[in-house]
Amino acid sequence: MPLAYTTHQPLEIPADAYNDDDIATIVVQGARYGGQWMLTAVWFRSNGSSDLIGKIQTVPSTDPDLVVNTAFVWVNDACMTSGVKLAHYENRNNAYGPEEAPYRAAAVFLIDRRTES
Repeated sequence: MPLAYTTHQPLEIPADAYNDDDIATIVVQGARYGGQWMLTAVWFRSNGSSDLIGKIQTVPSTDPDLVVNTAFVWVNDACMTSGVKLAHYENRNNAYGPEEAPYRAAAVFLIDRRTES
């Protein structure tokens, strides 16, 4: 069950986030200060710059994996609303060491805008 959350900026994937194969790579990163998590969704341009494309804040939790599950629901709901498909996601919480792990969460999402033929 995902965490309840408040949307601060709706997740909107810009058309130029998609590559030539109609796939967009979105990174969701989260941090908590106290109990609540703030999650941001970004996409990275080929020149290395990034754009914030969405932001939510969850209810308190000490479980970073539950936070990634919540990010999955958030991204998937945005995809369904936009008529695109969440093709793949990867939990990247293992990138954090033991000191950071309780306070950080991350995941990568591949979004497919191709229509079925």
